[in-house]
Order: sequence, then structure tokens, then C-alpha cells
Amino acid sequence: MPKYSVDFILHIQDATVEIVKNSIREFGDDLEVRELPGGDAAKGRNLNIHIRTEDPTIVFDICAEFGRIKTVKIL
Repeated sequence: MPKYSVDFILHIQDATVEIVKNSIREFGDDLEVRELPGGDAAKGRNLNIHIRTEDPTIVFDICAEFGRIKTVKIL
């Protein structure tokens, strides 16, 4: 099965970078999760997520439990 390169922004309220990272780590490789600068912490934070995975829908389903997915790019 081919691997897709998935990049997206996840807007979170209460989760941490480590919680998100640990939740999706097993579903792909080349995982990078970093917090984007700026914004108001009281209104949430944006994470830039990159992962190579065979099934992007699993990654999106898990991440949707932590917040809102924005700006998706799949190659």
C-alpha cells in the first residue's frame, strides 16, 4: 500500500504536543509535530503536523478528537 505525505494544521485547546504526537506515532513514520508561534493561548494553539502514512483517515480521526483540523495537504 502506498504511503501518503500528509501535512495539516490542528487547532487544539487542552491537548499537548506530546499527547498528539504519541497518539498518531504508530500510524506512520517521518512524524513531525510542532507548535506554531503566535496566537492567544487562551483561545487554543495551532500545531503543524507532518506524517507519512498508509491511511490518512486514521490520523485525521484521531486528531479530530483533540481539536479542529485545518489546512490539509496530501501528496
